[in-house]
Amino acid sequence: MERWIHGFKIMTDIIFKHPETPAERLVLLTIPLFICIIILGKTGSLLGISKTGGGRSFVVSLVGLIMIILAMTAVNLYVPDPTVIYQVFAAIMVSLILVVPLMCFIQNARYGVALVTWIISLGAVAGSIFMINVAFDSIGSGVKNVDKSRIHRGEMQKLYKDFK
Repeated sequence: MERWIHGFKIMTDIIFKHPETPAERLVLLTIPLFICIIILGKTGSLLGISKTGGGRSFVVSLVGLIMIILAMTAVNLYVPDPTVIYQVFAAIMVSLILVVPLMCFIQNARYGVALVTWIISLGAVAGSIFMINVAFDSIGSGVKNVDKSRIHRGEMQKLYKDFK
């Protein structure tokens, strides 16, 4: 079990681009989940899925995303020399075999509509993870630039005082 927990943590670090603080990890876990819930509900209702309530979308999103991450973890643990292709293949197979039928059962959807809705939701999750990582990177580089500008300002004030 320890091996799976460690592998799950490594996989989430890879997906979320190694968050530095627990706050970053929390943001990277919650915001994509909520975006998946919202997109799953809205897209499902637009495509004619009758039962796309918040609770049902929450269950499908949470279980689906965890199952995908666990499948990618299993690839890392049991496939010798795993590449990104194997992980993407595992995510696709889990989506096709487990998540979309679960969505059909929970939300009373047809398979094709559920598949399209799930793909759109995963695209929104991937986009949100990318945008959050970009925001954290820009904030981090901005903080470094502020420190550099403070040092530069101090040096310029010292030079100004030396010339007086």
